[in-house]
Amino acid sequence: RVSESQLKDQLVNPLVPILIGYCFTYLGEFHRAIGNLDSNWRIAKERSNATMAMSLRVILGTVLILINREKEASVHIDAAVKEAKEKNNAFALYLARGALALKLMKSGQIIKAHELLTKTFEEASTSGFVRQYSSPWILEMLFEFERLGLDPIPDLSFHQAMDKTIKENNIHLHGVA
Repeated sequence: RVSESQLKDQLVNPLVPILIGYCFTYLGEFHRAIGNLDSNWRIAKERSNATMAMSLRVILGTVLILINREKEASVHIDAAVKEAKEKNNAFALYLARGALALKLMKSGQIIKAHELLTKTFEEASTSGFVRQYSSPWILEMLFEFERLGLDPIPDLSFHQAMDKTIKENNIHLHGVA
């Protein structure tokens, strides 16, 4: 595997499995994203890398939401949320709540999605996270919130997010913007 270092079972960059999963997703290669994320999730579990396993599981669930496989997505996301709470993993919980907001949005529960995403971003900033996302569905959700006249998420209106996106170097978000 290209991302593995010469040391046994170590990655040169531990984010590689996550980034590859996202790249396949953004390119619409959902079957490859699912295969990659599922495989790396199982490897992380096998190697007792709980933090990586939780994050990969949430992202796998998110991809399943995007292709309308909510039942399978719920299994992964619910388990990851439970484990993230047990292990006090704020990052996995942040990812999971974003996925849950997406799920609510796709099921027509837009106000609940708005409330959850607002709460998620507020808690993330109090935890010291720099508000960051690379997922185009966040921009799409912000647009929908604004279109429906909902209050902007504090410090993250759709227009603020668009301005930031245009000025940054994330090519996938440029395409969405």
